[in-house]
Amino acid sequence: MVKIFILRFSVFMFAMLFLGFTLSRVSGVKYAFTESAYSDIKNAAEDVDIVYDMPYHGTVLPGNPFWEVRVLRDRMRMRLSANDFERAKVSLSLADARLSISYRLWERGENGESVSVIQKGAGYLEYASTLAKRSGSADRLDLLRQVCLSSLKYREIMEMMLAESSDEGRPTVHKIMNTPKNVYVECSSELEKSGSVAPENPF
Repeated sequence: MVKIFILRFSVFMFAMLFLGFTLSRVSGVKYAFTESAYSDIKNAAEDVDIVYDMPYHGTVLPGNPFWEVRVLRDRMRMRLSANDFERAKVSLSLADARLSISYRLWERGENGESVSVIQKGAGYLEYASTLAKRSGSADRLDLLRQVCLSSLKYREIMEMMLAESSDEGRPTVHKIMNTPKNVYVECSSELEKSGSVAPENPF
């Protein structure tokens, strides 16, 4: 009986990994940017340094054979969260991780992959904001403040990416950057309505 259970569980886990791998391959947006010519567009965040600790990007990055496993693990973390507040915390954590990974990829010159990752991260950030706002937790204002700060860090890094992007890639970066901009506006408005002070927007 135990052997049958272990066998079925192993088959199930293999099927889930294969499904996650397939879905991420099919649904993932890939961008192919030509190398930046470093145009004369000014980096709007050149003198800005948002104090916000990004997590370590880790060693499993896009291109690594275990990347799809990491993506599947992240999805499982979201599904196993008990309520909106916990899901918001996990979503913010994933958003911060994607930002860190994206920045690392950009440093390595993998601009197209970097933009794909930051787009996913911006989606996690937006979802964290939505969940935090509707959460009934007593700690939701602290979480909203963290989401605000994360959105500003996104803006800082994406302004750099925008300035360094090729003419071909710049519209895509600009479009994605609207997400953290909107997240900041919504979170700061919610904080102010609750009598709390939002982090200052230096942009």
